[in-house]
Amino acid sequence: MMKPAKAALDIGVFVSDIAASLNFYQNLLGMEKEGESQMPIGMMHRLKFGDSVFKLIEPKGTPPQVHPA
Repeated sequence: MMKPAKAALDIGVFVSDIAASLNFYQNLLGMEKEGESQMPIGMMHRLKFGDSVFKLIEPKGTPPQVHPA
């Protein structure tokens, strides 16, 4: 069984509507915006929830389709 390296999660999610997503996570769920960073794939917005970091990624273009095996 896996053991966590820390007592928190760092999760990244690609979103198609960053304004609606930020509104939901900040205003409805109460997450605190920690900052944002320009990445090669787009803008990443970091939100804190306790010790966890939730990353909303606004891609520059449409992300490639991934088909699970």
